Amino acid sequence: MLGATAAVTTAGVPESGRKARSMGLRRQIRCCKQWLLQRHQQQQGKQGAISQNQPHQQLQGEQEAISQRQCQQQQQQQEQQQQQQQEAQELHSQQGQQLQGQQQQQQQQQQQ
Repeated sequence: MLGATAAVTTAGVPESGRKARSMGLRRQIRCCKQWLLQRHQQQQGKQGAISQNQPHQQLQGEQEAISQRQCQQQQQQQEQQQQQQQEAQELHSQQGQQLQGQQQQQQQQQQQ
């Protein structure tokens, strides 16, 4: 009986981890798409402007670098959170298994 329940709980952990990872990837893609769209709009705006002076272009480049860094930081934070959630779920399922084992041992002792 213990073997069967252990298989279910351990099989459940990677599944939830996979869901979290795919959700994180979706967020990551959305973030990068947004960044690309903003960059594209900025590029179009630049082409539309008649006077393109050097300081303006430099500022634009710095802003792009900053938004790219922010996007990467966001991704890293999300990945860390997912890993923490996954570890917590694994720990929780292990504790559940240990409890089941202890309860079964107690039941066996009572029967004897």
